[in-house]
Amino acid sequence: MLRVVLALLLVQACFGGNTVIVKVALDSSADPVVFSFLRDVGGATVLLLACKATGHKLLPWQMRALERRSG
Repeated sequence: MLRVVLALLLVQACFGGNTVIVKVALDSSADPVVFSFLRDVGGATVLLLACKATGHKLLPWQMRALERRSG
């Protein structure tokens, strides 16, 4: 239960920190598309690392190939 609470706190801290960083960067005329791209890449990296940490060995492109064979 403690791990879940800590994970939720970490996610909320990341969301809050992201808002502050984007606000400061956009005030200095940075491109918003760059931040969207970085958010997507960071999220994909975290999800793939979580997948690996939990023992799931199939990556998304491997799952699609498996679905084509079974369907």
